[in-house]
Amino acid sequence: MVGESVLSIQDALEYGAQIAGALVHAHERGIIHRDLKSSNVVIDPKGEAIVLDFGLARRLPDDAGVQSREPTLTRPDALAGTLSHMAPEVLRGDRADTRSDIWALGVLLYELVMGELPFTGRTPFETSSAILDDPPKPMSRRVPLAFRLVIERCLIKNPGGRYQRAQSVADAIDAIKRRRAWPVVGQLLVSARRRTLYATAAGALLLPVLVVAGDRLRTEFSATFAKRISTLALLPLPNATGDPGTDYSAEGITDALT
Repeated sequence: MVGESVLSIQDALEYGAQIAGALVHAHERGIIHRDLKSSNVVIDPKGEAIVLDFGLARRLPDDAGVQSREPTLTRPDALAGTLSHMAPEVLRGDRADTRSDIWALGVLLYELVMGELPFTGRTPFETSSAILDDPPKPMSRRVPLAFRLVIERCLIKNPGGRYQRAQSVADAIDAIKRRRAWPVVGQLLVSARRRTLYATAAGALLLPVLVVAGDRLRTEFSATFAKRISTLALLPLPNATGDPGTDYSAEGITDALT
């Protein structure tokens, strides 16, 4: 069973890609799982991750927006799932959709790399409050920047800000596995919570100006300073947005510039 200990990054990427692929397979057939969690994933003798227990699954509405007449195993408007992996909109009483599964996938990916849940509390009420209002607990720097950003996007509170398709998550993980992570990083830093990134991004945009200015100053004061600058220290960029949920963006830009 996955999610019980911290895996190597390579294993986490491999299992994450397989679990995302299972969601793609289900979603393409109009099925949402509604209870994706570590105890519903097993590793078979071949070392492949298998998603189990579709007992709470339901069929998505058809193209006309009308619920399918085929029977479902639970009432479509019933609160179903496991609290620790339940998306904020489901907790608020909205109907689960594919993006709710993507939230649960983000929780599971977090478990794979950290060995713990991103949202916890001493009571179910505290856990619910954390899911609704708190950012996920910071991830270790051992987790590659691109993978951290993928997980963070799966865990955006507003479902409209998350990945909209499981295939997009699978594609991003595949790019990281193939060591083509920088396009993933660029897309996520630009798209995730676009409005609240402006202040932090402004610092990154000023960097070329500072470099040019520094070069001019070095030329002007070359008579005073005989030695050229051989080392540049980059301090962590502060999050100037006031939104703790975007701390990962400032951290990500710092890593990228470094």
